[in-house]
Amino acid sequence: MNPPPVPLTDREAAALRRRIGKKVGEARRSLGLSMRALARHMGKSLSWVREVEHGKQFAPHYLLLSLGEAAGLPLEWFYGSPAGSFTVHGGVLGPAALRASLNPYSLEAVVGPMLITNPISHRELKVGTGKRGAPQVWLAGKWVGEARFQTGAKIRVEVDEGKSEIRVRLDPRGPRKISRKRGHPLIELTSQDLVGLLGGVERVVVEARRGELVIQPKSAPVLAVERSRARDGSCGSVFSGGGLLDLAAVENGYFPKWAIEACHKYAEVFAENHPSASVFALPVEEVTSMVRRGRADLPQVELLTAGIPCEPFSRKRKGAAREHEHVSMTDWFLDVLKLVNPYNVVVEQVEEYLASESYGILELVLRALGYHVHSAVMDSSDHGSLAGRRRAVIVATTDPGFRWPAPQPALARPVDVLLPPAAVKGLPQTRGGWFSVKAKTGTGAMVRRLWGRGKFTPGKSGVIMPRDTRVGAITKSYHKVQSTGPFVVHPTKPDTYRMLTVDEIKRLHGLPDSYRLPASYQAAVEILGQGVVVPLFREVIAHLPGGAVRRTITPRSVSPARPAPKRKKKPSKPRRTSAKNPARKGQRWVAISSGGVIQGKVQRVEGENVVINGVLGRPLKRA
Repeated sequence: MNPPPVPLTDREAAALRRRIGKKVGEARRSLGLSMRALARHMGKSLSWVREVEHGKQFAPHYLLLSLGEAAGLPLEWFYGSPAGSFTVHGGVLGPAALRASLNPYSLEAVVGPMLITNPISHRELKVGTGKRGAPQVWLAGKWVGEARFQTGAKIRVEVDEGKSEIRVRLDPRGPRKISRKRGHPLIELTSQDLVGLLGGVERVVVEARRGELVIQPKSAPVLAVERSRARDGSCGSVFSGGGLLDLAAVENGYFPKWAIEACHKYAEVFAENHPSASVFALPVEEVTSMVRRGRADLPQVELLTAGIPCEPFSRKRKGAAREHEHVSMTDWFLDVLKLVNPYNVVVEQVEEYLASESYGILELVLRALGYHVHSAVMDSSDHGSLAGRRRAVIVATTDPGFRWPAPQPALARPVDVLLPPAAVKGLPQTRGGWFSVKAKTGTGAMVRRLWGRGKFTPGKSGVIMPRDTRVGAITKSYHKVQSTGPFVVHPTKPDTYRMLTVDEIKRLHGLPDSYRLPASYQAAVEILGQGVVVPLFREVIAHLPGGAVRRTITPRSVSPARPAPKRKKKPSKPRRTSAKNPARKGQRWVAISSGGVIQGKVQRVEGENVVINGVLGRPLKRA
């Protein structure tokens, strides 16, 4: 029997992180791999490898398994201890914990021992046709050089029809030399000997190792699975919440077919805003059981989205992640994914999820199903949003070529979307009404106690200032009046503040004003706090390769501008403006619409609103 896990303090955990990171670096260097090559093999970013080796975050178990198998090192070597285990805030670490956690979705069950030996990268290439009609495969690029195949080196090509593979090995006495193309090594394989293995094959999978390239034809079952994936512009979601992630898909031209959300309150909000979808207000495991028994139907969709519950992986959680009731939700999500076989997948999670064992299992299963997997930690304020929130974004695509969207600044400031003081007059203090921090009771007294005798620091205390370009994350507990706010300061009355209204939170999160939420302030804030910031995921989904034909979606409350007839321009008198709408036709303005912030030349003025680029919005400031 293994000894019980040893709890570690924060200082001991930091020392363990540094020790494991140092060992990871030693193992990587012993294999002749650069940080970039290791990051490419693991499907991670270069900064992620640096953080692991510098001890800023724990190395996940699947990374230690891969390096250990490749370098012939036991797991105990990384931890510097016998087969014990440790508990650190969110989970259990150590060799014993890893061996005890193997399940049907484990590393060995998903990919077998082959992929954990020493692969540097995997590529999927097309099979061409040579001059004499023989199959032709070109191996060229920087990745060939990283596998130690340099220009001028001699190689030997071996065809093993029994194992259905072609092996290219470095051999000083080999009959062939590596040529060069565009500054990178080039290996051209074309021969009548390849007809028996690659004849009639469209694509091959190349596994690059140190001094060896293994080429295998892509199996017919995998190709059949990929070809059977729907490309009809539909989307489905698991752990759907209030449907904010689906809203980002709708704004890219997708239409929801179905959604799974166990919470009835959230399911009702989803159904109200996405009437075309069939909503299952049941746990995921019950829905999959009903589908297998023929009592329910989950149609195929082109895009599958999911916001897997993050409680087991949150940094604020002090208990062990394994003991949380939501720790198995990744397995249930994979169960749905295998049933519907989507073309593309987008998953949202907390950033700590990427260092968990659950993510390692998710990534390996997706790769085994033929997906190209990408993951990154992104901040919504870097992609045109006024509200900041760091989240892990996981993208799995059938076609290669996905690129993360480039950062872009917001076109407005948080103060530009706030309601005027007169608009919130009379609202209760708990729903966006004004309160004084000098009051003896109510919200003001609570905030004064949180700030500490009325003293606060702008920025740290969450007060929105005119110069701020973003607000902090608005959580699902915002309605409980937290010291971090954010709060709105009264423009004229001193020591007077208020909380954000639901409409203001929707604008900060990129939701249109027409998006319907519960009348309860608490329920609406919980849905917004647990949902995604729409502009970030709208950009991510827009960059999916091979997706639906993109269509410009006009919000329901907006009618497209009619094209003006061609005629000679006549001089006209300048249009009078009212105090409510200072904008004029032809001026460049920044406005807020139901779909977000827009900028451009004013096409026409309609009452208090303006039309810019065919979209109706409320003017904020001159551009």
